[in-house]
Amino acid sequence: MSSIQRIFDSNEDLFVERYYGGIRLVQSDSRDDPVKNSLSNLFHLSIPMVFMDEKSRFVTGNHEMVNLVGGISAQDIIDKNAKDFWTRDASTQFLANDQRVLHTESLQIFEETGTRLDDFHLQSLSLKCPWYYQDKIAGVFICSLPVDSGSLDRFAQNLSELISIGLLSPSQNMPFSIRNKIHLTPRENDVLHYLTQGYTAKGIALILNISRRTVEHNIENIKSKTNCHSKSELIQKYHKRKI
Repeated sequence: MSSIQRIFDSNEDLFVERYYGGIRLVQSDSRDDPVKNSLSNLFHLSIPMVFMDEKSRFVTGNHEMVNLVGGISAQDIIDKNAKDFWTRDASTQFLANDQRVLHTESLQIFEETGTRLDDFHLQSLSLKCPWYYQDKIAGVFICSLPVDSGSLDRFAQNLSELISIGLLSPSQNMPFSIRNKIHLTPRENDVLHYLTQGYTAKGIALILNISRRTVEHNIENIKSKTNCHSKSELIQKYHKRKI
């Protein structure tokens, strides 16, 4: 059993909340983010959903997703990936989209079409985003909205449900950098936050439990991404809400 699989096999109640460009699993409902749902309630929606690891292997999914890939129970999909259920062309497309989401660390919507190994044809809009656990990326979360001429009403209902539970709304803790399309990693956002609060690189290193060299490396990356030539320019631009 993988360490990621143990997250879902534990007896802890898991909750889902928006986090940066994706979602985060937490073991408490005490957080302030209003865009939060229990995982069990989320999986009861009539929308195919699945959590994948960073290699696009299925970790856990709801009954609708199991049906969509042609399985019978959740055990039929665990540790497998798209190649086990879809043709080569389809699985190549799906896996490439997964990696794009991991690379950009952002929520994206793809139009995906393909044929299952048993000749079932899929046309869907797939919402894909990174999912985090203990503030680290664990893989890709997917909601698939099948759409065809005979299921437009169901598609509209599914889309409405996603909007109502907040998975398509901005995260309350989404930093200005992500809102303004400047891609900073979660670690870089943490460093930026403390830097703009007046902490030195040494102080940030102590707070985040990382080396000072790592902090300075992150600061250089942030300066490069935000086109700033100094720490003072970076801090000034941040406080003017330009990043």
